[in-house]
Amino acid sequence: MSLPQVSISGRNFIVNGQPFMFRGTNIQLIGLHHQESGCQAINAATFNELQSWKVNIIRPWFNLEMASPSFGSWNQQFFNNVALMGDLAEARNIYVQPSMCHQYNIGPIFGGTG
Repeated sequence: MSLPQVSISGRNFIVNGQPFMFRGTNIQLIGLHHQESGCQAINAATFNELQSWKVNIIRPWFNLEMASPSFGSWNQQFFNNVALMGDLAEARNIYVQPSMCHQYNIGPIFGGTG
């Protein structure tokens, strides 16, 4: 699959020469974020449901402490989950805009590890 050509014209997104409207949602996915109420499974059923709602972009919340549980260590399952999410989204023409805006950017005194 080739990457789409995306540009901006005024206030409009143009994808492969056609106007495009993003219809998206924030989502917490099991295996990318601590399991909290509301986390969804990373599987075909979840992505089929998103597609049925006409969602074409998701903003998953990544918990970087799950990617690197301690300084210098890496959790391979986290990265496997990222790849699975990407494959499932791509197969349904759903864009992914990761959100990694917390954890490491603040120090331990404020609850982060940065």
